[in-house]
Amino acid sequence: MRIQAAGASRFSEAHFGAAPPKLDHYIYLACWFPPAGVGWLCWLSCPLSPLLSSPKPLPLSNHRHLSREEEEEEGTDRGREGEEGDKSITAWLQRLILLLCLQGDDARRPRQSAVALGGAAGGLALVGAITLIVVLCLRHRRRNSDSSESNSSGQALPDMQGARCMTLEELRSATNNFSSSNLVGHGMFGEVYNGLLQDGTIIAVKRRHSPPSQEFLHEVNYLSSIRRHPNLVNLLGYCQDNGMQMLVYQYVPNGSISTHLHGNGHSPTARLEFKQRLAIAHGTAKGLSHLHSMTPPAVHMNFKTANVLVDADFLPKVADTGIRGLLDRLGNAGPPSMIFNDPFVDPRGKESMIFSIQSDVYSFGVFLVELISGRTAASDQGIIEWVRNFQESSEISAIADRRMTSGFTPRGMKELLRLASRCVNPASEDRPSMSLVEAEIHRIREQEIRRTTAMPVGDTTVTLGSQLFTSPR
Repeated sequence: MRIQAAGASRFSEAHFGAAPPKLDHYIYLACWFPPAGVGWLCWLSCPLSPLLSSPKPLPLSNHRHLSREEEEEEGTDRGREGEEGDKSITAWLQRLILLLCLQGDDARRPRQSAVALGGAAGGLALVGAITLIVVLCLRHRRRNSDSSESNSSGQALPDMQGARCMTLEELRSATNNFSSSNLVGHGMFGEVYNGLLQDGTIIAVKRRHSPPSQEFLHEVNYLSSIRRHPNLVNLLGYCQDNGMQMLVYQYVPNGSISTHLHGNGHSPTARLEFKQRLAIAHGTAKGLSHLHSMTPPAVHMNFKTANVLVDADFLPKVADTGIRGLLDRLGNAGPPSMIFNDPFVDPRGKESMIFSIQSDVYSFGVFLVELISGRTAASDQGIIEWVRNFQESSEISAIADRRMTSGFTPRGMKELLRLASRCVNPASEDRPSMSLVEAEIHRIREQEIRRTTAMPVGDTTVTLGSQLFTSPR
């Protein structure tokens, strides 16, 4: 191959970088000398096909436009280049240098030989600089790629879509080094501590001792993908360090409904009237309905009264979404006896160990039973059977919480009991969906508010004794 033409021209700083014409016919090399304020622009006119004859050539900028098929093929092949890319680039640069060296053999343009020689020398220097820059960029890219692959096989963290990776030092500082004074309870995942982040956020940290696991990160990524909702306890962050796995949630200050109904080993902390209980049931149903509306539906798998927390305004928030599934996939779901003895677990789920959105509906039905009766289903499972067999003629005094002294109607109570009976139906296909449950509780609550608000004072008397719900006409 011989060079057909060569030349050089001097240009000022204003001309530097100007786009030369006919780029597909010339190879341009520019040398800029800042002290002199001038530069030399060298061009070599030669066939481009020899330069592109390498199996994996480095594309010349603006050399030609690739077709759509070629662009897709190039994009597919780019991921397989690896170390061969360095060799291809080196071979291409060697061809370019060879062309620059051969340009002096062009006998047909003897008057330009001196100028071309100077341009070739400058071009060689430029090619050397370009070579160095390209090699450094490739090495930097390879280091980043290797680092990414190393992280993905070790402690790389998936895109958590909202949950933040927190450091162990940050959580130790927030919980006073996991002080016993910050310990607020124990749950299915482990110990629960309250804490305060440096930005003033109050948090609840659930901690368990476990070796690091990539599966834990994948499960946290799934939990973080659940869209936030006012009636769900939101996952704020996570940490996996020093033989511990931690989940960080928003802190809900007013405890669980279980504590307010049954107390914490003592007497109940508050007396909840019927309309308050309807509001709590409605908000809780909205939280579960939100989970079930996802694609695919998110199954709580561990819904119970103790996992319904309330804030200072008694707004209910469903906690521990997906924790049972997380522990099950980590191989730490606990002994089967925990499930068999849990009254909130769907009887079919106890047999098959498969949980579904209908399993959550059953658990919500048991929650309604406890909310109506004020009793714990674990200690008195007969109340579930009573509600399941509820009839219009059933005596409500046998089930209604005696602490609800006034402010509700027989019709409203019976409608809620009828809904709870449908939820705890042994046949899962006969249970309503959570969206229907939410709508029904909303209707019952609105009608109950209208009835009790429209009634004159003393028009309805509620006595949970031998005579119940006597209404003078």
